[in-house]
Amino acid sequence: MKRKAFTLVELLVSMVVIGIIGGMVAMALDGASRAAKETRAQGLANSLNLVALQIYEENARRRINLPAGFVTIESRALSALCWKRDWLRCSFPERREDLISLPVAVPYPTVDTSTTPSTSVLQFIDDNRAVPSITAGINAGGTRSQEILKYRILVARSIQASTNIIVSSFAQLLDGDTTNGEWTSEHQAAECLYLILSTNVVNGVPASDMLNQRDVADVDEDGMPEIIDPWGNPVGFMRWPVGLALTPEWNDPIPSPESTTARAQWAQLAAIKNELGRDSLDLLYADPRFLDNETVDPNDFPQAEDPFPLNPVIVLAGADGRFDLYGLDVNTALVPAGPPPISYAPGGLPDASPSFIEPFPDKPGRPNFQFPTGMPFIDPYMDGVPIATKLGARMDTNGDGINDSSDNVLPLGQF
Repeated sequence: MKRKAFTLVELLVSMVVIGIIGGMVAMALDGASRAAKETRAQGLANSLNLVALQIYEENARRRINLPAGFVTIESRALSALCWKRDWLRCSFPERREDLISLPVAVPYPTVDTSTTPSTSVLQFIDDNRAVPSITAGINAGGTRSQEILKYRILVARSIQASTNIIVSSFAQLLDGDTTNGEWTSEHQAAECLYLILSTNVVNGVPASDMLNQRDVADVDEDGMPEIIDPWGNPVGFMRWPVGLALTPEWNDPIPSPESTTARAQWAQLAAIKNELGRDSLDLLYADPRFLDNETVDPNDFPQAEDPFPLNPVIVLAGADGRFDLYGLDVNTALVPAGPPPISYAPGGLPDASPSFIEPFPDKPGRPNFQFPTGMPFIDPYMDGVPIATKLGARMDTNGDGINDSSDNVLPLGQF
C-alpha cells in the first residue's frame, strides 16, 4: 500500500537536521556580526586617537609670550611648562573637574630693575583667571578662562536642549539636583571627548564630522552626549594615561631600592621610561625630577623618576563593557569614585626647599631653578601615587578576580 504521509520518526529527524542547520547558520551570523563589530571598533579607536592626538599636539605647541627679566632661563622654562600643562587641562578636558577648577596662577620670578637690580619680584603669566558665568560674554577672562567658558557654554546648551530647563549657571549643573539639570560624572570622559571634537577643526573640517550618528548617544540620560563603541558602551578617554604607559601591575608603592625585589622593580620601571622617551612638553628638562639623575649609588635607578611622554588615548572596552583600567570603570567594588584626582592647588615643586629654591644643592653644576614656596606644580605623573592607582593602570577594578583589560580595543601601534 502506498504511503501518503511522513512517519513520526521522519518528522523528528527532519526537525533535528533543520535545527542543527539553523544553529550553524545562527552561529555563523553571530560570528560575522561579532567580527564586524570588532573590525568597526578597531577602526573607530584608530580614528578617534588620530584626531585626538592632532588636537592635543596643536594645543601642546601653543606659544607663550613671557616677559624678559627672568632670574634664570631655567625658571622661565619651568614657568612655561606649568602654564602649558594647565592650558592643556583647560583646552583638552577629560573630566568635569577640569572645567570646575579655575585656571592656575602660574608665577615666575623676575628682576626688579626699578629699585635694586638683584631684587626678585614675583609676577604671573596670564593672571586674569576669573571664569565668568556661562551667561557672560565669551571674551571675558584670560585665554585659559575662555577655553573653560567655551566648554561650559556647550555643556549648558546641550543639557538645556535635552531637558528644556533654563540653565543660568554652571554650578546649577553640578549641585546634585536633577530637577534643575545635572551633568553626571558616570561617563564624563566620553562626554568630554565629544565636547573636544565638537569645538575643534582638524585638517580644515570640524573634528566631529568623523562621527556617524551611531557613534553618539546619551547612555546615562543626563543631556550630555557620549561617544559610544559598536556595543553601545561609552568609550574610555584619558588625556594623561600615566598608569597605562607604566604597563606592570604593581599593587603597592615601589619601596626604596634596598632589597633585591625592590631593585628589580626600580630597574624595570627605569627601563620602561627609558624606552618611552622624554616628556615631549618639556624640551628644556625643566621638570625638577630630571635633575636628580647623577648618582654613584649602584642601587639607585634615577631614570625611574623621570617624566615621560603622555599622549591622549581613547580605548574601547570590548564586548564585556569593562575596561579594568583604573579610573575608567565607574561605581565598581575597588574604584567607586571615578578617575584619580589631579590637584591644581599650590603644592610646591618636587623636592623643593622653602622660599626661593635651588633644588638638589648636592648636585653641583645643575641648573638653578628659582621659584617661590607654594608654586602650583601641576603633576600629571601623580608623583607619590602607587602605580596601580594611577590613571589607566591595568587592574581588576570590579574585584571579580579577573583582569578583563586584555580584550580592550586600543589604537594600533600603542601599548
